Amino acid sequence: SQEYANKGNALLGLERNEEALEAYTMGLEIEPDNIFCLYGQGMIYKNKEKYEEAYELFGKAFMLNPEDDDYYYGVIHIGY
Repeated sequence: SQEYANKGNALLGLERNEEALEAYTMGLEIEPDNIFCLYGQGMIYKNKEKYEEAYELFGKAFMLNPEDDDYYYGVIHIGY
């Protein structure tokens, strides 16, 4: 599933959000707790202003890895 996270990250960097979302989704089908795919999906939903979905994804990533501030800041930047 890490290869899907890497692919999603590359596509997200190219602003190919729908393709990135597909890659992250495939990664999560293999490994539902992949924090990189969760965070990537959260970023896409945040950019689409789908804040509730983004909040849930960032929150799950943070709960899986509370030592990493990126997931926490993802939630804060949404404004919840």
